[in-house]
Amino acid sequence: MKKTAIVSLVIFLCLAFAPTLKADGHFFANFGLITDDSFTFDPLIWYFGANFDFSFGDLLFLSPEANIVSLNFKFKDFYFEPALLLNFNLGGFVVGGGVSRFFLITGGNTYEINKWMCKVNAGITSGNFRFRVIAHTPFNDFFKSFLFGVQFGIGF
Repeated sequence: MKKTAIVSLVIFLCLAFAPTLKADGHFFANFGLITDDSFTFDPLIWYFGANFDFSFGDLLFLSPEANIVSLNFKFKDFYFEPALLLNFNLGGFVVGGGVSRFFLITGGNTYEINKWMCKVNAGITSGNFRFRVIAHTPFNDFFKSFLFGVQFGIGF
């Protein structure tokens, strides 16, 4: 039941707030792949969700995110990842960082997987399309172990 509620909440927020955010920022639906520091993409781990970009002028924007991480699109067990990033827009090139946290949703239970992690990203935004590279790393093991991903976004 919790899994259904979380997925439904993410979809509801995407549909409910996307039209109202148009004046203040952008809404992006994101999808991509994520792997560990071996860069093998084996097994195939899908990464999808949504973020809202709240602009503070032309250069700076705040991006709260809600992502779901799934192994081979099997939703028996999945991870829920909320994140908050502060990004800089440098003429279509975007770079930024913030914090994220992973929760395992399985069998009707939720388990905290880690403490807050550092999340960094860099990418290109052109109109309603975005491509970015992301990395998650623990604060206490900064870039000694990390998760790496690529993500595509479609803006509304």
